[in-house]
Amino acid sequence: MSTNQQHLAYQREKIEASLAAARAITKNIENGEYPLEDAPCFCGATAVEVLSHHERYGIPAEIVLCKECALIRINPRMTKEAYIRFYNEHYRKLNSPKLITANIGTPLEEEAGVYNRQVQKGNGILKKMMEQAIPAPKRVLDIGCHVGGMLKPFEDKFGAEIWGVEPDLTSAEAAVDNGVAVASSVDDLVQMGVKFDFIIMQDVIEHYTDLNELRKVRELMDENSFLYIYTPGLFRQNIHNNLQIAHTFYFCANNLHWALTELGFNVTFI
Repeated sequence: MSTNQQHLAYQREKIEASLAAARAITKNIENGEYPLEDAPCFCGATAVEVLSHHERYGIPAEIVLCKECALIRINPRMTKEAYIRFYNEHYRKLNSPKLITANIGTPLEEEAGVYNRQVQKGNGILKKMMEQAIPAPKRVLDIGCHVGGMLKPFEDKFGAEIWGVEPDLTSAEAAVDNGVAVASSVDDLVQMGVKFDFIIMQDVIEHYTDLNELRKVRELMDENSFLYIYTPGLFRQNIHNNLQIAHTFYFCANNLHWALTELGFNVTFI
């Protein structure tokens, strides 16, 4: 089999695996296994413009634009409990399936590769932090840490304690194996009363079912703490490629700044 044939076989299997997960998710939504609920806009307004009836994999999802604040959200959307099940049962299968065909000569999606890519992202965040002259953190938290790779540069550079929040049980186990202290939710850390100097939310805020939940993140911070947020920008890519059942909100710079200010954060774009 030629290299080109191997690549095509790999891509074909990946697409088929994602579509199989999409069909399973659709079935769970339709039969009530993943129940839906009304999702009011963060600003409280009700007038909307419907942008799409499906997300990028064809899963039914009513994606609407708030005519008052310009936030885009899924409404109705799965309940918080349904999303927890979704992340444990289907999220990775949908977006980054581990392929089973070993005879095509293409590297599979293994944890080591995922971890190394996360380390690279962590190095990028570390570089931005140092460019902003942010003091060396003693304790760093990654919300949605997956297998924990983004925290490694902070441990290596500063000897920082590294913590993560990860609801997916398999990913959480991998993060623990990688030396991360993992909690299943921000609520658990709030109850512990622990504080962090630097908190990472890379590709996370768009997954929240209620933006008011970020007030709990503030409880993990003191007056000298920093919160780093990255989210896909509406005007930096084709929006239809960005629409997915896991993204409950979609942001541009202006409405992200407004929402975070409403939640009590001082916002700087870097």
